[in-house]
Amino acid sequence: MTKHFLHSLALLLALTSCASRMVQVQSIPDKAEISILSDQGRNVIGKTPFTIKAEDHAQLFSSGGMVELRAEGFLPEVVVLPGSELGKAMTLSIRLHELRPAETCSHSSATALARGVAMAQQQILSKRYMEAETTLKNLVGSYPNLSVVYDLLGNLYYLQRDTGRSLEAYKRSYELEPGNAFTERMIRKLSSFGSSSTDDSSSRR
Repeated sequence: MTKHFLHSLALLLALTSCASRMVQVQSIPDKAEISILSDQGRNVIGKTPFTIKAEDHAQLFSSGGMVELRAEGFLPEVVVLPGSELGKAMTLSIRLHELRPAETCSHSSATALARGVAMAQQQILSKRYMEAETTLKNLVGSYPNLSVVYDLLGNLYYLQRDTGRSLEAYKRSYELEPGNAFTERMIRKLSSFGSSSTDDSSSRR
């Protein structure tokens, strides 16, 4: 009976811990469509503000993954959520980058940019990292002042555990868009790893 009680208690504690883990997702603008990305595609789960709960998305909280936000007239934004960092509760605040004619020059250019971002996202999801890097570097060449492209580069290098180049990309993104909470958090996280990874990654360039 004692063994049964201890088993039930452990199960209850596990369920309580799981239930308390959540990610609150906010965006500017609000009512952005939020999806979880995987190699199976996009799984739309709601609109911001939205709370992602561990009991509903256990895989995301155990091994991490990518979350995408979309809103009409804005570039889609993708962030990496490392499962190991998803504690009891966290808030993710994302500012979407508006497609302005002055920045994109024309409707066709804006379309090409959106397609390029979508292609890079799909390549990252498929773990075709070299192709994704080429796509993103081409986008940087065409749109050197768009922070979202550097965020995607940061995501790409982070997934490859290339701390140095990931940090460099996020820092460039933050220079272009100061105040982005996600980018700031990633810079703090990567900076805490020390300079050894940066030295290693520099030698691989």
